[in-house]
Amino acid sequence: MKTNYTYIPNDGTATKGMFLDQGDNTYNAKPINTTEHLERLTHKRNWRIIELPSGYFQAEFQGNSSWYPMTRRETVDLCEEAIDASIEHYKTRMAYGSAHETARREGPKVAKTFD
Repeated sequence: MKTNYTYIPNDGTATKGMFLDQGDNTYNAKPINTTEHLERLTHKRNWRIIELPSGYFQAEFQGNSSWYPMTRRETVDLCEEAIDASIEHYKTRMAYGSAHETARREGPKVAKTFD
């Protein structure tokens, strides 16, 4: 596989110039199973809170092989509330399906009617 690089000089916003990869533009990442991924996000045991050197707390969830940062808060309690809100969000998302499944549904769900 031949890869071509184009040098982009420093425009004043960066400390050095950079190279832009103009390769074959293939995407080699493994596709994720959306249902499995959402299921993992809805269980609190797959989450953790770490304290950063800045004193803030960061909520992370466990992926297949590592932890992924989601949000930062000032206290552990606020961070846990953010995790709980995220879990509820992903549960709702699972109930309604992914964006592609949502587009295929048979119409909107009635939220309220009036006399």
